[in-house]
Amino acid sequence: MSFAHKDPRTKKLTGKYEVDFWFKAPGEPDKRMRRVFENKKVAEANEAYARQTGRWADPEDDNAAGPTFRQAAEDMRKQHSVWQRGRDPSGQKRLDWIIGKIGHKAIKTVSTEDLQGIVDDLKKRPVKSVLNSTGVMKGRSLNNYLTYASAVLTWAAERPKTYGSFKPPVIPWQDVVKTRIHFMTQEQQRLLIKFYLEKGWLDEAVAAKVLGQAGLRFNELEALEPNMVVVTKRANQQEIGWIKLDETKTDTPRDVPITAQLARELKALLVNGWRANYDRSRWRFNEARKLYGWGPQVSMYKMRHAAATYLTKRGMQPEKIQQFMGHKDYHTTQQYIHLESEDVAEAADFLDPSYGVEVENQPKGNVVAIGKAS
Repeated sequence: MSFAHKDPRTKKLTGKYEVDFWFKAPGEPDKRMRRVFENKKVAEANEAYARQTGRWADPEDDNAAGPTFRQAAEDMRKQHSVWQRGRDPSGQKRLDWIIGKIGHKAIKTVSTEDLQGIVDDLKKRPVKSVLNSTGVMKGRSLNNYLTYASAVLTWAAERPKTYGSFKPPVIPWQDVVKTRIHFMTQEQQRLLIKFYLEKGWLDEAVAAKVLGQAGLRFNELEALEPNMVVVTKRANQQEIGWIKLDETKTDTPRDVPITAQLARELKALLVNGWRANYDRSRWRFNEARKLYGWGPQVSMYKMRHAAATYLTKRGMQPEKIQQFMGHKDYHTTQQYIHLESEDVAEAADFLDPSYGVEVENQPKGNVVAIGKAS
């Protein structure tokens, strides 16, 4: 922590504050970080930056005028419902980490170089994931961090009276290597529910049915209360269940249809005090995953992907699928839709030059020998 600075000759307090510590980085020699600042606030902000990065902020930034990146980020959290604390815990941790890096800087002085420094530091962090064997953070994850930095900068730039007039820097977005995206097939979902029932985890079986049938986000399942599940009748007098969501990720209330039977099962659980728990459900899901030999790419969230995929297979209109999934933009919905190999297998017929044409003097089933070139 910073401490009051004394003149080395007179030993009297100067009114300034000094930071002095040793920075230790794996595989690198220890480096002494020592510097004097004009006041305690600036000293503490620079110390926080230096302890994480091993370097001081640019000298001209120390006394930069205007609101800081931290102030803009906290204002955004308070005033913008999408970015409020508690809405996206993992995302908020990313934003907190970014604030720890550049929070002390005046918002209008944040540069592309600063953001590139964040990327460079993130690449040094060890990554432990069964889906990432390199141990180094990749493009998609790096862009998740940059998204939060970009949101704060855009927020501030749109409010010049509060944060000053400035143009947001170019964001150093990282290239993303596209990988095969999986979804839980309906057969896998049936096996999962069967496993839960055999284990006696009736509540988990109902939860799995809801995730698959309603395509809910897990935090939406966790927030359910008894009054949010109802059974009504359609115009043809057939009963249908509804999950009524008022608070969603996109702040757009939506009603999600499920079967009347599942609605009754879910409501009975909720009335008796049951609530979904992510850690418990993830542990139980992993037990099933190990039993059936599913790879690490198969997760509970893939049931949400499956919902959009199977609705597409059944021919539901895109705008209806978007409404069902609760997406603001159909481009987001498209990311949840995945074709199986069987879905495109007919291309082999369509692209065959002889498709739909009877070949003269060629009985079906015969193999035509290809002679050697002379």
